[in-house]
Amino acid sequence: MAFSAFGVLLNLFTDYDFVREHSSDIIVVRCITNPLTQFNSSPTDPDINAFPVAILANIRGTNFSGSASLISKHWLNVNDYYLIFGQRVNDKCQALEDFRVIPLGRDVNSAGEITNSIAGKPEDEQLQILFKRGLDHASRQIQEQQDEKQRLEGAVKNSI
Repeated sequence: MAFSAFGVLLNLFTDYDFVREHSSDIIVVRCITNPLTQFNSSPTDPDINAFPVAILANIRGTNFSGSASLISKHWLNVNDYYLIFGQRVNDKCQALEDFRVIPLGRDVNSAGEITNSIAGKPEDEQLQILFKRGLDHASRQIQEQQDEKQRLEGAVKNSI
């Protein structure tokens, strides 16, 4: 299912089998810097940015190499790693919807760890490894947010 607003076609999330089927390029990247360009594609959706990324692995599609621009609504954090389900548009990778960009976290040894863990494996196995890494990262973030929530609840309770 898709909808369009001012020429930007967005899909609604159904499941990752659908996303995978409709992604010509699946890559692993590291965000290099903050976005260089803000794409104001429509007055109702000015939050599409071009992020410079380093390509770590090509799982499917056009062999991106070195660096590229990732066009996305998802805000990327500098030096974090991401699994991208996108499409090549000219010399850029486009992954507009948030669910097409899966944060994998940031660890000192992540680049080698990520590429070594998926090297030589079939696409299904590579994606399972990366989904697990994304799930672990999301779980850590949720725990950090829950800890912060508890601290703030304690501060509110104690200041009344």
